[in-house]
Amino acid sequence: MNTLVKNILLVLTAFLSTAATAQNITGLWKGFLPGEYLEINIQQKGNELCGYTYDYEINSPADHCKANFTGRYDPDKKIWYLNGTSFLENSGTHVLMRIILWRDPDDKDQLLGKLTLQSRGLLSLFGAGADDLLLTKSSRTPKNTPGLSFPCFPEPQKTKVNKKTPQKQEDKKAAPVKPITTAPKPVNPETPKPVAKDTVKKVVVTPKQVETPKAPSQLEKLMTSRKQNTQSRIAIDVDELNLKVYDNGTVDNDTVSIFYNGRLLLSHQRLSEKPIELKIKLDPSTTQHAITMFAENLGSIPPNTALIVVMAGNKRYELRSTASLEENAVLVFDYVPK
Repeated sequence: MNTLVKNILLVLTAFLSTAATAQNITGLWKGFLPGEYLEINIQQKGNELCGYTYDYEINSPADHCKANFTGRYDPDKKIWYLNGTSFLENSGTHVLMRIILWRDPDDKDQLLGKLTLQSRGLLSLFGAGADDLLLTKSSRTPKNTPGLSFPCFPEPQKTKVNKKTPQKQEDKKAAPVKPITTAPKPVNPETPKPVAKDTVKKVVVTPKQVETPKAPSQLEKLMTSRKQNTQSRIAIDVDELNLKVYDNGTVDNDTVSIFYNGRLLLSHQRLSEKPIELKIKLDPSTTQHAITMFAENLGSIPPNTALIVVMAGNKRYELRSTASLEENAVLVFDYVPK
């Protein structure tokens, strides 16, 4: 291979490596808001984000909070979306935030962004009153989310396979058959032969016990035809979820259908300030559990948004979903037993 070709390959490799890492913002990012210091610990895996924020009032550091967040990266728009899910610490005056970030075109170690309160909705990130944000990457490594017994991105559990050493079959010589020296006793035809009791219980499956797979309904077909957008991902250590689903913000007649792992739970439910309550026993055959919010309409104020309060054991999460007529909102729970 000549020197020119080698140089071209080296430049191409360096370019591709830079392009791949440019879209990953794993790290510790620091910045300031009016009167506040803000620190964001971000871990990114593919297009998914998680971590926690820490902020405090500069004139009163005791007035502070730490909050978990999940998020996603939109590779088409080159924008990162962060949604606060639950508090780790709160002095009592802080609320969950939504943050949108993008690269500073002039400095790869800086992020520009806007943030707003959860209650004001995603659209207000671009509107009046949203705070401008400038974050600088720290040389320190981002910390794991404190107070949690599972990693930010749990590794899939490996199934242990017990390897048993095959037993050697020993050749056994058949015992010689002794010849019959006496005539067999005559059998009385009126005396029934004793029947040996069968010690193995046999289960007979009748056709009624065999479930015929149901063909997907028209609603299920429509749900799977839309784009599936994972908007939250949380690790849990319990096998039951309790959900309360509200309209997020102004009640504007949003209507949804709710699916669990592709199975329809509720259809054509109107979102309001009164919650739709669900108790879901997790499917033991899988460790990944998806709640899908399917928009039946967009209400009077698009898009279709919902607030989902989740209780997983003694842990409480406030999650948001944003769905449209082309895209479902998916909330994923990874079951990681203690």
